[in-house]
Amino acid sequence: MSEQTIENWMNALDEERASILASWDVDNDEGKDIVESIAKLLEKECVYDVIDVKPIKVNGSWQIQASAGPDYDSLKNRGIEFLGFKIAFIKVEDD
Repeated sequence: MSEQTIENWMNALDEERASILASWDVDNDEGKDIVESIAKLLEKECVYDVIDVKPIKVNGSWQIQASAGPDYDSLKNRGIEFLGFKIAFIKVEDD
């Protein structure tokens, strides 16, 4: 897969996604459109109470950060991935 589209990404095998993700120059925002689309999809489709879902850069790779409410404690250490992207959960603090 040379040119990435959201359709290509969603139909790719896990190994293909991992290879593509590893090849992206994240510091120059390569793949940003894909990870943004996947973050929006996660926010829409997630069965857990998550808000403010957005892409973040971590050690030269894309991840998705999701703020979690009451579900945070059950999600924080589960190593969840969504369509090839690791999900980093942060706790929504009660006001």
